[in-house]
Amino acid sequence: MHLEDGTTAAGRLVYDMDEGFAWDIFNGETGDLDHDIPFTLITRIERTGDETCRVHLRGGRALDLGDNQDTGQQHGGVLVFAADGGSARHIPWSDIRELTLNRP
Repeated sequence: MHLEDGTTAAGRLVYDMDEGFAWDIFNGETGDLDHDIPFTLITRIERTGDETCRVHLRGGRALDLGDNQDTGQQHGGVLVFAADGGSARHIPWSDIRELTLNRP
């Protein structure tokens, strides 16, 4: 994960404080369309504004999404659990520039 201050964080992620499994669903809107995307299909999420993000999918397609808790200011942030089993670090949504998901 790349943060706005130029640092990085790595480990097991829990997105928006409640989505930590490949089968969890990312929600977002574009125009009049609602998107419900399993995290297993997502390779990368870029925060493009306070209320928007670009979601990169397996196969190369990207969607610019907004108007949802998973994409905006109501986002709870991300928990990052270190690989060594240490305590979790909470990173607010506004501090995130981009996160890469390494799903099998």
